[in-house]
Amino acid sequence: MLRDSKASGMPILIRGHSCILRNILLYTAKTRSGKMEIGMISLWDLEYRLDRGMKMQLVDLRTPAEYQNGHICGAVNIPYSQLKERFQELKPVPPLVFY
Repeated sequence: MLRDSKASGMPILIRGHSCILRNILLYTAKTRSGKMEIGMISLWDLEYRLDRGMKMQLVDLRTPAEYQNGHICGAVNIPYSQLKERFQELKPVPPLVFY
């Protein structure tokens, strides 16, 4: 289950205070041919993959204040307005999940 970063540990899927629930997540991965593929992934599909141990890098594109109010555990915060300048901070190995 995806957990809130706050000490309560309440599942994000139950909380509903965050726009995380309403957004579709952008997912990038390399195909067998080595090309980057960009697609959409639902929060429930993301939860399924994380519960099964699939490694991915989560990137929260909201403001630092929104991130502090709650985020998916393990996500890094790079506000959308800073993504171009800070993209090099991300691990070079996909899959990356942006929300």
